Amino acid sequence: MSRGDNSPGLSRLASAFRGIAGGKNEMTLDFGKISNNGSLTTNNFPVPIPRGSYHVCKHLLPYSIKVSNTTYQTTRGLQHGDRVLVAWVGGDAVVIDVVVKASAIV
Repeated sequence: MSRGDNSPGLSRLASAFRGIAGGKNEMTLDFGKISNNGSLTTNNFPVPIPRGSYHVCKHLLPYSIKVSNTTYQTTRGLQHGDRVLVAWVGGDAVVIDVVVKASAIV
């Protein structure tokens, strides 16, 4: 199972981000996992980062919409066990999105 190592697509994306940042390696991408207590552990930083000590993109926050007495859950939010894409910006971890295997959707 690949952890994202030696991925040409991921390498191209990281290079593009480095180019946007003026050639400085200020941001790197990583894979991580949300644990039962909400902490984040990434491949490059295997020490659990406590919930509240990392950032999450707003589109991953759970919310619902009520229409005519029916409530629709629009986003389920992060859940324990989720595999996530993490951007390291300086020393801050930012969860960008939940990642699933292509075989789960294709």
